Amino acid sequence: MLNSKQLFHSLFESDDIDVKDNVVSINSMHSLHISNFIQEGFQHVADVKEQTYYEDTNWELVNYNEQLLFSNHNSWVYVIVEDDTVVKLGESGQPLAIQGPRTFMKAGTQSRFGRLISHGWAHPSSNDTDSRIRGVLEESASQGKVSLYALKCEKVETTYQVLGQERTIYMQVHKDLEKAYLSRLSFTNDLPKLNKGLI
Repeated sequence: MLNSKQLFHSLFESDDIDVKDNVVSINSMHSLHISNFIQEGFQHVADVKEQTYYEDTNWELVNYNEQLLFSNHNSWVYVIVEDDTVVKLGESGQPLAIQGPRTFMKAGTQSRFGRLISHGWAHPSSNDTDSRIRGVLEESASQGKVSLYALKCEKVETTYQVLGQERTIYMQVHKDLEKAYLSRLSFTNDLPKLNKGLI
């Protein structure tokens, strides 16, 4: 398995790009099937179960990997999967989820999946990303066909002189890694259906 730095650089290597008759094609390792992402280090975090409250649809996470879901780590690239196909690729500089003191998991904006499962009113045409995702995937979620996967991104350590004192700085790469994935997928116009475009 590649570490985050090797994976980032491999996304820009061109050995697997073929140009014939002015058409660029990329080998199948870059398709949206989840097995391709698992090969690159993405791990299953949870499956989604639909929860309806009055007229709104929220999600409950089941079959979850507790160690990943409640990790304190805060640099991730994640994918939302419908029927083994990646339908959304994103990044987060927050923990994936926060365990609640009286509930399984805190909903809300303090964690990426905490926001995803309940923020806003689920509707396919919503301007809010999380509401739109739940709205578009409502039927699949009710059938148990939606899962969440994530890649834990390493933090890069470097040292700088700051006013005469040596300081260690930790840089996060999740935003650049997400952009690298979306750029590679754009070569074949194969962006996940819930990604509006390149960042």
